Amino acid sequence: MSENPRTPIELLHQRMDILASVNAQLFERIASLESRLARLEPTPPEGSCAAPLPSSIPEPVCPPAPERTFESEPTPTPPFEAQPLESGAPFGSFGTPEAQPSGPSVDEPSSIPQSAETSFGLNWLNRIGAFTLILAVAFFFKYAIDNDWIGPTGRVLLGLAAGVGLLATAHYFYARGHALFTQGLAGAGVSILYLSFWAAGALYDLISTSLAFAALVAVTALAGALAYRANAQALAALGFIGAYITPPALSTGEYHPWILFTYLLFINAAWLIFARRMGWRLLEFVAVPATAIVGGAVLVDLRAVDRPSAGSYFLFSQYAVFVFSSFLPFAHLAQVAAAIGLAAAWQTDHTGFTVSSTVLLFLGLAAAHGLAIPALALTAAGACAAAFAISFLVGPSSSTLFLGALAAFAISHCFLPIRVVKGHSPGRAELALQPLNAAAVFAAGYNFLHPRHQAWLGLFAASLGALYLLTGVALRRYLSQVPAISNAILLSAGAALALFTAAIPLQFESFRITVLWALEAAALAWIARRLDSDHARFSALAVAALTALRLLFIDSTIYPDPSTYALLANARFVTFLLSAAGFAAASWWLRPILLALPPYLAAHAALLAGLAIEVSAHVRRVTPQPDQFSAQMVSLSILLAVYAIALIAAGVATRTRLNRFLGLAMLAIVVLKLYAVDVWAMHRAYRIVAFSALGVLLLSASFLYSRFRTKIEALLQDENS
Repeated sequence: MSENPRTPIELLHQRMDILASVNAQLFERIASLESRLARLEPTPPEGSCAAPLPSSIPEPVCPPAPERTFESEPTPTPPFEAQPLESGAPFGSFGTPEAQPSGPSVDEPSSIPQSAETSFGLNWLNRIGAFTLILAVAFFFKYAIDNDWIGPTGRVLLGLAAGVGLLATAHYFYARGHALFTQGLAGAGVSILYLSFWAAGALYDLISTSLAFAALVAVTALAGALAYRANAQALAALGFIGAYITPPALSTGEYHPWILFTYLLFINAAWLIFARRMGWRLLEFVAVPATAIVGGAVLVDLRAVDRPSAGSYFLFSQYAVFVFSSFLPFAHLAQVAAAIGLAAAWQTDHTGFTVSSTVLLFLGLAAAHGLAIPALALTAAGACAAAFAISFLVGPSSSTLFLGALAAFAISHCFLPIRVVKGHSPGRAELALQPLNAAAVFAAGYNFLHPRHQAWLGLFAASLGALYLLTGVALRRYLSQVPAISNAILLSAGAALALFTAAIPLQFESFRITVLWALEAAALAWIARRLDSDHARFSALAVAALTALRLLFIDSTIYPDPSTYALLANARFVTFLLSAAGFAAASWWLRPILLALPPYLAAHAALLAGLAIEVSAHVRRVTPQPDQFSAQMVSLSILLAVYAIALIAAGVATRTRLNRFLGLAMLAIVVLKLYAVDVWAMHRAYRIVAFSALGVLLLSASFLYSRFRTKIEALLQDENS
């Protein structure tokens, strides 16, 4: 028998029971999560409004619904323990200390971050209160002095007692977990001890200067120890500033630069090593300006006899400290400051400057490689070049300076190949070092050789170009399979090209420069064809453009008087002819791409311009003054027409459409010139000659097309196909 069908009321009860079962499981899961949360955070968050769980859940009265299971989740574990914020960072944390000193602290629970309110209450109010207390003590001392209440000894003893008392109070509260609160007390105590010992030594002469100096150094060390104990960067900065103030505060006017420079080296090295281990980068920002002010003031006042040696000691010692700065701009600044400082220190001694500058350059390149800061190499080379430029400008140039510049160039030039050989892919800074180095050594050579050794300038530039060319060839030969090396090879080739181009006008004169540039353009085009390099192609075009400009503005004016040279057998026409040959060769090696068109057109323009100048000059020699203009116009029209027919004939013979188009375009220009200018400007006789000659030439061109019509049409069909 089949079961009786359930009524709608029974179905509704069944669904309600299923929902009750699901709710029960949900409540159980919530209870489990609440217990886990209680284990992780014993104190419930303030203001929690979690609803209480029901004590019992009614059991369903109908057959249970299909069971729904919930996968149990593993008990989560905290990913890390929250670290306390750096209590000593007044302007925010610059880094994470390597080791956090252990100690009780109720000011800063490790699991609850500081809010803005607690940060202000614990940090800023504490420091403002400490500074206010220091001012209060200072005002009290001033008032006591004005009223003669306390003598000098009593004032100093009272200050020492106040400083020690504040430090003892700070220790008492630190032991009871008030680490942040004690920082202000410790800072106030250290400041008062500074003032007390300074007054005892410099103001009242109660103790000797050396004893006061030792006491202030001891207070500085105490400040460092307290800063380490409380992990207080602000207290460390206070002690660091006191270390710099100590020498000028106790100065008696005596001259001891070596002692002061050694003191600065010890302070910077000890404090900055300590600060870097603690991750306190703020102290770097204190050290750099303080060293520049205190050390720079002494460096400027050095006696002439001590300036080279003592100045070099100061510059190299401080460079050794700051080149390792974790803030990279300070490393670059140290390199530049040391290089310029050496130029000032060794202003009258070129040998000492050369040796010290090349040593500094070597150290900079070594630091760039060892510390993996490639940009520092560019800074080192640029700073060295600037130092040599200063030495060349402020005094007479010498062979020592020139040899030093060559040595610096050699050191910098080897940096990129060495990095590449060691497997480092060159970046922008290392690549930029190549052209900078070439420009710097070329400027040094030009300054030294001009004008005393003018004949060697071109050879010097060519030798540098050959060196860069060999460098590029070596990189291509041994490391051609490394894609990142291609930029280094191209930069070496570019530097070589620039130096070769500059060597030509330095070594040669007049038209020889243009001829050699034209040949250089052809050589670059040949190199571009062999290497299939677009960079070489564009270099060839650039040199060809330079040659064309020189032809137009310089070589065309070689002979102002037509009677001083022979027709065609003169330097000007030879220059135009050889330049045209160079352009044509460049075009031949650049084909078949479109880049071959500019030098090809330049070749025809150079040849035609040379012929036009020669024809015009010859007409001026043989024609009376009133008829010179008309004769020149006729001769130029005839020359253009003859050249156009020659181009058309060459186009037919060599099956090149470009030549034929150029010839036809030139004939169009001649016709336009004849009807627009010549017919109005020339005398009647010359007009007759011009029209007759041009008519004959145009008919000749027409006959040429008629005679070879079939061949030309066949050529056009072949070229179109």
